[in-house]
Amino acid sequence: WQLPFPMKPHEIIFSPDYSKYFVTCQDTNVNQVRVFNTSNDQLVQVIPVGKVPLEFALYEDGNLLFVTNTEDDFFPDMRGSISVIDLNTLTEIKKIKVGWQPHGIAVDPVKQVVYIANRNYSGGPAPHHAASCAGKNGYLSIIDLNTLERVPDFKPEVSVDPYAVGVRVKN
Repeated sequence: WQLPFPMKPHEIIFSPDYSKYFVTCQDTNVNQVRVFNTSNDQLVQVIPVGKVPLEFALYEDGNLLFVTNTEDDFFPDMRGSISVIDLNTLTEIKKIKVGWQPHGIAVDPVKQVVYIANRNYSGGPAPHHAASCAGKNGYLSIIDLNTLERVPDFKPEVSVDPYAVGVRVKN
């Protein structure tokens, strides 16, 4: 199989049972997640999401896939959103307003939250502190996995252009 280059594929993630894989297509004329069957690479589903979808985070216990839409204008006072995809129906079930230009994303199943790194590199809110690097500081947001809503009082500022976030879960 070959994904057309103009779609600008960015990231791939497998379903929990490895029967499917998901690809973000960040071309601004496409803005979708494509779902393929792993056994034969056949296209299973095309899921429309927000503008410039980039990164994935999987929540296996809830059968959900989170996608950062870095340049989405779904919310009029915000650049960016998170799409929540139901892995059973392969549809977007919700868009969440989290922060300016979300990029990196990770699920913490123990704390029942999703962490998002908001890059805030173009047109976002002014930082409270200056960094030694050139540019505006970014910040983190979290989504409560029980409500699928952003936790409003959580917005720690981090250094310029945070690109990724990771979670280490001990068993």
